Amino acid sequence: KQLAALGCADRETILFFNKADRCADDTVIARLHNRYPRAIVGSAVNGTGCDELKTRIREIMPRA
Repeated sequence: KQLAALGCADRETILFFNKADRCADDTVIARLHNRYPRAIVGSAVNGTGCDELKTRIREIMPRA
């Protein structure tokens, strides 16, 4: 709803699961990858997944 209200409903989205550093159970992260294969699981605290996030943003950003 919020994306539609902003006129962005047709835009590609990036699903980023933050706070992976707080997850002690690797099976939870594996389940996230299985359920959301295009999602990025990472941590802003230790930088995990941030390079992948930046790459994905560059891929989908419209060229000016």
